Amino acid sequence: MSRATIEILRDNLTLVPFVVVGGLATVGFQILLSRTLAPAVYGETFAVLGVLSLLATPALLIQTVIARSSARLYIIGRRSDLRAAAWSAYRRLGVAAVLVAVLIAALTPVMMRVFQLTSPWPVLVAATGAGMALMEPLFRGITQGARDFVAHGAVVAMHGLGRLGVGAIAVLSGGGSTGALLASPAAALAAVGTGAVTVRRLWRGEDLPGRVGTSPESMWQHVRVGLIVAVMAALLHLDGLVMRGFYAPEVAADYAALAVIGRSVYWSGITIGVVLLPYVVHAASRGEDYVRAYVISVGLMALVGTITALAVLLRTEFAYGLLFRDGYTPHNQLLPLYVGAAAMLAIATMTANLHIGTSNLRVWIPLTVLLGVTGVALGVAHGSEAEVLTVIFVADAVAMVYMIAEAALLTRSSAKRTRPSSACGRSRPRSGRRHPGAGSRPRATAPRHRGRRSDAPCRS
Repeated sequence: MSRATIEILRDNLTLVPFVVVGGLATVGFQILLSRTLAPAVYGETFAVLGVLSLLATPALLIQTVIARSSARLYIIGRRSDLRAAAWSAYRRLGVAAVLVAVLIAALTPVMMRVFQLTSPWPVLVAATGAGMALMEPLFRGITQGARDFVAHGAVVAMHGLGRLGVGAIAVLSGGGSTGALLASPAAALAAVGTGAVTVRRLWRGEDLPGRVGTSPESMWQHVRVGLIVAVMAALLHLDGLVMRGFYAPEVAADYAALAVIGRSVYWSGITIGVVLLPYVVHAASRGEDYVRAYVISVGLMALVGTITALAVLLRTEFAYGLLFRDGYTPHNQLLPLYVGAAAMLAIATMTANLHIGTSNLRVWIPLTVLLGVTGVALGVAHGSEAEVLTVIFVADAVAMVYMIAEAALLTRSSAKRTRPSSACGRSRPRSGRRHPGAGSRPRATAPRHRGRRSDAPCRS
């Protein structure tokens, strides 16, 4: 078993228990909402949660940028630079959190009219949650970049447990959609508190001797990383926002239930990308092969996603009954299409981590064009739920095919770059063959050379 296989499996097995705990807590919270809130109130809550999810895209962007930068600093032992960068990001994110909360609160009348809300309180609570959520990716990113998946998993688990604990109390106390949304700031607060404790261990110690610092990346590189992440997140949530904007709350809530079931395939496998990104950064920094890690990660995602898809498609009525009791009718015809779209988007998102980790950031241009075309298509073809889902299915398929094609080109160019060094550097004997004189005392005679000296530089 190769080193890449061992490390990818080890990191995933370390992270999985924490993700399961956080995921079960989140699913429990979703079940609580679907079984205690009326369909209209649930649709209202899901609409605001959809906006929060869209606003959480900057949080995912921040986590990815911080994880990528932290991995580059951690692999070369620059602890002092990591501490300085973390404190700088903490101050900037604190200011941004306040500004975001104030901005969303100021847009309360507009959001009430657009999403047909009956009270301003859900938006105000959502504004607080969105602001606090901007602090969480700092700690997720640092622990992810350092590949400390015990600390990273603790942050993830506490996010779900904080959401379930506070959300259950608020909803069961009759808080309605406002009480349900109160779980968002509670989840962020629990995660931030856990992260503040765990990252202190990573900051301790001095810089490793003999290590040279990396040159700082330009802001344009961070922007391109953010655009890639933003497109992936937009493709995940765009259909729900379109349904809420063009359809009645009851229809939008019915589609939201379909989305929750279908996206389970996406969420069940996307966590593997969390492990892949820092591994690719570390391997690329050391000049090692990262393609095997990508293939293993896609294989693990396919395995987990297939199991989830079969469970959802073969037991659709059970899944709807478990999550929503009898509140929504199962979409037996649309669910396979949604599952397929979610699976393709998961693969595309996984491959995006490969491109981000190797700094192959040119993919942002076609992805941005794809998102623009998808938005135009949804503006034209939204006459039915099937039309909206078909547009999303095609967009996810195009994203997956393009990202895999770029990965193939990246793999090919990487192999060309490493071939000359392997020919001129140290080589290992092939299995089954022994070098002449292996196991015996080396001869004093000099080896024969044809065409060049043994100490001649390798030609590239």
